[in-house]
Amino acid sequence: MMTEEIFQLDDSTTESSSESEEEEQEQPVVVIDKPKTKKRRGPTKCAWLLNLRENGEKLHVRYDHLGNALGQPGRRLATYKGMCVRKHIPPTIRQWHDVPEDLKERLWIDLLSVATGIEDRREQLLSHCSGLWRGFKTTLTKIVNNRKEHCPEKLYDRPKKLFPAITQEQWVEFIRQREDPAFLEYSAKQKHCRSMMTCQPLVGRKGIGGVREELALEGNLNPTRDEVWLRSRTTKDGELVDVPTQEIAKSIECLGTQVSQGETKLGPREDVLQRALGTKLRPGRMVAVGRAGTTGSIFPTKKRSHDAETIRLRYEVELLKAKLVEKNKKEAVLEEEIDNLKRAKAKLDHNLNEVKGWWLNRPNFTIMSDETQEQRYVPQPSLHDYQPAPHAPAPQQFVQRDCLLATGFPTNYVAKGIVNAEGGEGQYIHGRPLTTDNCKVIVKMIIGQNHHVWLPYPTDEATTLSQSLGSLVAWPKDLICYDLEVTKNLPKTFCPPSPGPSKPLGNLPKTCPPSPVPFKPLGNLPKTQCPPNPIPSKPLVSLSRRLSANDFPYDGLRHTTPPEVFGEPWKLHTELKDIQIFVDMEPIDGSLMGTYCMLMQQKCKERNITHMYGFANPELVAFLHRNLEFQSDHIANALLHNHHPQKLTFIPYCQDFHWILLVLDPERRVWYYLDPVMKKHINKDARALVHMAFQKFIEQSGREAPNITKFIKAKVPSQPEGKECGYYVMRFMNYIIEQKLAALPDILIEGKEMYTHEELDEQRNEVAQFILDHF
Repeated sequence: MMTEEIFQLDDSTTESSSESEEEEQEQPVVVIDKPKTKKRRGPTKCAWLLNLRENGEKLHVRYDHLGNALGQPGRRLATYKGMCVRKHIPPTIRQWHDVPEDLKERLWIDLLSVATGIEDRREQLLSHCSGLWRGFKTTLTKIVNNRKEHCPEKLYDRPKKLFPAITQEQWVEFIRQREDPAFLEYSAKQKHCRSMMTCQPLVGRKGIGGVREELALEGNLNPTRDEVWLRSRTTKDGELVDVPTQEIAKSIECLGTQVSQGETKLGPREDVLQRALGTKLRPGRMVAVGRAGTTGSIFPTKKRSHDAETIRLRYEVELLKAKLVEKNKKEAVLEEEIDNLKRAKAKLDHNLNEVKGWWLNRPNFTIMSDETQEQRYVPQPSLHDYQPAPHAPAPQQFVQRDCLLATGFPTNYVAKGIVNAEGGEGQYIHGRPLTTDNCKVIVKMIIGQNHHVWLPYPTDEATTLSQSLGSLVAWPKDLICYDLEVTKNLPKTFCPPSPGPSKPLGNLPKTCPPSPVPFKPLGNLPKTQCPPNPIPSKPLVSLSRRLSANDFPYDGLRHTTPPEVFGEPWKLHTELKDIQIFVDMEPIDGSLMGTYCMLMQQKCKERNITHMYGFANPELVAFLHRNLEFQSDHIANALLHNHHPQKLTFIPYCQDFHWILLVLDPERRVWYYLDPVMKKHINKDARALVHMAFQKFIEQSGREAPNITKFIKAKVPSQPEGKECGYYVMRFMNYIIEQKLAALPDILIEGKEMYTHEELDEQRNEVAQFILDHF
């Protein structure tokens, strides 16, 4: 409405009241009009569509055979896509390829919440959104250029009325990008290209699909490309957009007449519009087809027909491939047998060295060298038949003697034994030469609770006293005592009841008992001979030895997980070859990963934090022979079983023989992605699996669907090779449970770029100890 203000002009001289009243009545009235402000449109809010979603309803969008949206629902969806793009994607990103995957996922979930019939068109809709996003940036660029030219003082005022989603920081950054010389050069080049463009379509939001639908309503159910092209470039008054379009229209009409009369023939991959435009046929999008149409949808390629000879050759190729596979299997079996023979030969060589060492130490045998300097065994007469010459001294025979064996220092007796021989030239033990400061000893009996005390010289077969009982070992001479009466004078506290640190020197006798062999001071002993404490063998080492000795009563590990681990009892079976692969630190399978999940659940139970963490069965979600429908059903059931306001669910996921860890928090709508390889993008199959599982969880739990599901790619240590991924996933789960994390931090886990083998062995030893305890 126009507003009016009336002002009266006062006279400066007033002679009388009557005259002033007459003058006031005769004064002119001046009317001043305020400028009328033009009402402009505000930002698009799509309130009608949001109300529809609040009522539990959705748009049903239909598509034609070329992939174009039809009808009013298609146009409304196009409007909503533009609003979502301006809402979720900031304009400061330079290219659509640089848009983060979580923003694209948020945009896709927003579209799914308002429309149906688009579930399998994710790539197509996101491609259309990229075009809308570029148009949005073009509009902002026009606003910047207009303000620079007409009102520079308002340049840095963000257009909050039209685009309220843009923040002040984003607007300042956008202006800085538009003032970049590189962008100005690129903009001038694109402006020149746009000035050369002609024959532009006038379709708006309806697109080519709406044009084809209009022609269908007029009775043309199957319009050709040239008819669609002409209609899309015709104004409401029935006129073509420009002169070049009119010339091409005349050419189309002339070519259509010639083709119908048979005067002109078209090629197999050519139509009237292609000939009239005079352009070459290229793969990809085409004119007058739509964003989803391609060259193949208009000119489909015919499949080649093969003759009988080609079919026969293909059959022979398949037979040869089958034979090659069979040959490779036989070669693998032969290689395995060769490896077994090599291991058996190595074991025989080791036993032969043992027998040889014992045989060489017999009193009536020695090693001599003949003229060819070849070693051979020569028998000698026994001592009672030996009569030395008068000028030659009688040979001295070594007499076996009982003794006490000590470790650390000469009075720390741990076992009783028999000295079999002294070290020197020609003396061997376990295939190795025996030096003069050592003796060859047979361990007879262990004193006290010293079964786990380490040997002075550990070997591959024996590292502790209990493993060397009754066998030959090497022992330092200065730690051997021949006076067996010493044990009677030792205090009772000499042998501790259980393995532990050594007693202080003050509890031991101050003087050493007499010994025929003088001993060296403690500082002169080699470090490898004096372990400070009894060190038990690690579970991995024990498991490796038992596998090498084939000391297992079963063909594998069979056990059933408790129902609180995966929601139901699950039988796990791990074969011995898979256990050997685990010991060799090769890629593991799902049964061992499931075993570790069970151990982690037991750790949570011991720490009373079972309400914080849950697990999904790796065997049901980890392998390629399972389909997404089956895997998503199991994850949804795991989420229902583990449902707690503060509970995280661990999902070890394996694809293409690579393990990753998915940590799901349905309460906060957050999904953590932990990949030891640290790839740039999130695995598409894992993303689809998580999305499908969450939708089923929402349906089964009866909760309201969330607007946003956030994907977070956690920063984790990266594996140096391609086989440690499973052990890294174990380490990730152990770290989260040890730290009692309710959410993953935005920093590098444990502050390390990669794990060492010793750190990974902590988790491997837990699994190895469980296997040993089970057997």
